Amino acid sequence: MPEAYVVWFARKGWPEGEIGELLASLYAIKENGLEELLRPLVRGRT
Repeated sequence: MPEAYVVWFARKGWPEGEIGELLASLYAIKENGLEELLRPLVRGRT
C-alpha cells in the first residue's frame, strides 16, 4: 500500500477491525523509523 494512503488513514481515522489495527501498527513502525524490524520478515518470504 502506498505510504500516502497510510498517512491519509492516520489523519482521517483507521478502519475498524484487524485491518485498521495492522495499518496503525505499520504507521507507528514507519513513523518511528523501525522499518528494519520488518526486513527479516520480508526476506523470509518465499
